[in-house]
Amino acid sequence: VTPSHLDIGYRGYPWRIIIRADQELDMLSSLRNPSAEAISLREVLTKRHVINALHHFTIHGVHSKHPAAMGVVRLAKRWVGAHMLSGLIPHEAIELLVASVFTDPSPLHTPSTVSCGFVRFLLLVASHDWKRNPLIVDPEGHVNADDRARIISDFEFVRGTNLENGPPMYIVSPSDRGEDMWKPTFTLQKPEKVILSRICALAKRSHQHLMVHTISSDQSNDD
Repeated sequence: VTPSHLDIGYRGYPWRIIIRADQELDMLSSLRNPSAEAISLREVLTKRHVINALHHFTIHGVHSKHPAAMGVVRLAKRWVGAHMLSGLIPHEAIELLVASVFTDPSPLHTPSTVSCGFVRFLLLVASHDWKRNPLIVDPEGHVNADDRARIISDFEFVRGTNLENGPPMYIVSPSDRGEDMWKPTFTLQKPEKVILSRICALAKRSHQHLMVHTISSDQSNDD
């Protein structure tokens, strides 16, 4: 038990319970001249209780429509952990990457298996131009054309003319809609530039390895 949450275990599974009190957010939002501490607390509570909840509903919808996506998320997190990168890339970012694979597969078809989805996850991480383009994940079609234009405009403003500023991995979803601008809530701090570079390099090598072995296996079966 801590002041912010309660951890419990049941049949070998750990659970963390966090109490949501909307009165706190209402009070902080009603302040006319909020202090820096109040502003910071409001941002923390908004992310914890509002944005995280919206993210959960979004991912739950993807997993309900595409059952293989859940297995891909677990495999992707296992892959990240195997390369000693756990904690260096938010698990929400992994979930959004997998969601993008299943809901925006163009020009390829939507994956129907965990293995295919995982290979496509690696391809997305390795091939997306993170420096020049944001990744917009919109499974339910809540982001319209004007929103996309605003996201790209906000991204270009943050990235700057030298393409070196802002979050290295810029992933935006419908839960990131703010009052003034769209911002990548879950990748705002992590991963850092050197970590993203490492992840992309590992994803490229892993994808190439899997593709070579898949082709070799198919050729062996044909023989």
